Amino acid sequence: MEIKIKSVEILPLVKYDMEALRLARLFDTFVPNHNGAEIALAQVLCMMIMNITVSTTLLHRMED
Repeated sequence: MEIKIKSVEILPLVKYDMEALRLARLFDTFVPNHNGAEIALAQVLCMMIMNITVSTTLLHRMED
């Protein structure tokens, strides 16, 4: 029997769990987009959660 090892990135797993929990819908319910922004606040919150979960670099410390 041959053993194969694959590297799996964590981001798809985090995204899957967030979709299973329906976090974007939950955020949209409690933090609605009243100011007409192009990007919904729910999407921004989800991106921040993914960044905190996966990355070692904080979004506010990135140069670009």
